[in-house]
Amino acid sequence: MKRKTDIAYLTDLFTKFNMVNLQLQGDSLNLIKAQSILSAFPARVNLMKQNIGRGEFSQFPNLSQTSCQADDVSTYVQHLNALYSDFESRFEDILTMVIPPWIINPYGHIEETNVIIQEELTELSTNEELKVQFKNEYQQFWLQNNIPVTYPIAYSLFLRPDAIVLKIKACVKLQSQKLYLCLKDIGETFTLTIITFF
Repeated sequence: MKRKTDIAYLTDLFTKFNMVNLQLQGDSLNLIKAQSILSAFPARVNLMKQNIGRGEFSQFPNLSQTSCQADDVSTYVQHLNALYSDFESRFEDILTMVIPPWIINPYGHIEETNVIIQEELTELSTNEELKVQFKNEYQQFWLQNNIPVTYPIAYSLFLRPDAIVLKIKACVKLQSQKLYLCLKDIGETFTLTIITFF
């Protein structure tokens, strides 16, 4: 009988894994969508743990059709606890990634401390032609051919938000000619005119 409840529990759990796996596939997936999907999963695991601990099996349709004992419930709660911890540590980089709000809406209020990015975002936010194109979807907006050329730093941050922010912070302290070379190195595919400060 115990094996039957274990199989039912695992069947329900793997169905949930499969749903997450399917959401993480496809050409339209990006870091922002992946973070949303992956952030929801540990929250769902916590909810499942709370519910199963109370004897509420509605999230486990196969398990609800078996006669589950108290020691089984305890085992499943421990397993969900371990699953939660493992998931949080494995995906820590994605779960803790900070996505600047301007990536999702470059036409909103710009609260960016980096002067270089502020300048590009100010220019971008006043471009009425791009504003019309933005209404489709943020991913399509950032992947237009003219965006990497016209707004190279903002585009690079869209592609790899965390890695580039750290590099830009280091570059900002440099003099203008060195800054140009440093920023050129960040994007690999874009060129900048020499940026002068002060």
